[in-house]
Amino acid sequence: LSHNDVLALKLHVNKPLKLCLEESMVMHNPPAHKVAHYFRSKVKWEAKKGRILGSCMSEKWVKLRQEVTNKKDIEAGKARLLEKKEKLREVEEHLDDDLRATSRNLLENLAKKDKTLSKVMGNKLKGRDPRAM
Repeated sequence: LSHNDVLALKLHVNKPLKLCLEESMVMHNPPAHKVAHYFRSKVKWEAKKGRILGSCMSEKWVKLRQEVTNKKDIEAGKARLLEKKEKLREVEEHLDDDLRATSRNLLENLAKKDKTLSKVMGNKLKGRDPRAM
């Protein structure tokens, strides 16, 4: 609510409470551009911090930091692979179920056609020369 809206409604609002509520709304449901700005600035800050620390710290520290970063990347990659593997299992299960149902339907249809075909062929053979049997 704007200041004019508050005056028009003749409301009495505690200003610190109003500011706290507005801040709470922004912090718990922030607009997308604010979230994007925050993460962009965080990534830039992390990169800048890494460059500064890399130039100030010893080689041993830099190597250990790279190893830790690589391990984190590897662990994150493993986690992503496990998630994908689980999704693939779910898809395979659904495909297996679909394949079983489809093959069952095909076999049933073939059996029906086979019965019909054998009846037709049997009738034709009966009407023809008995030696053809």
